[in-house]
Amino acid sequence: MKSINCFLTVWTANDDANFVKNYCETYDIPFDRINENPPFFTSDSRKIYYNELLDDRAGLRESFERLLKLYNHVKTQSH
Repeated sequence: MKSINCFLTVWTANDDANFVKNYCETYDIPFDRINENPPFFTSDSRKIYYNELLDDRAGLRESFERLLKLYNHVKTQSH
């Protein structure tokens, strides 16, 4: 998704941002922010802004399929 300029936020209940950062870097998981909204969305709410949520308990497969469809569409349109 980074290759098609998506902004990726890791939203986690883990309070140790350094652990999460190191984990993502170790396993080559790209991200832009950890537990922070993107710079183009300002709000006083703790609720995170997102267009698609990848969650192990909330429709992970369906989200993955939608993102794959988006990725393929963007890639075919750019050629």
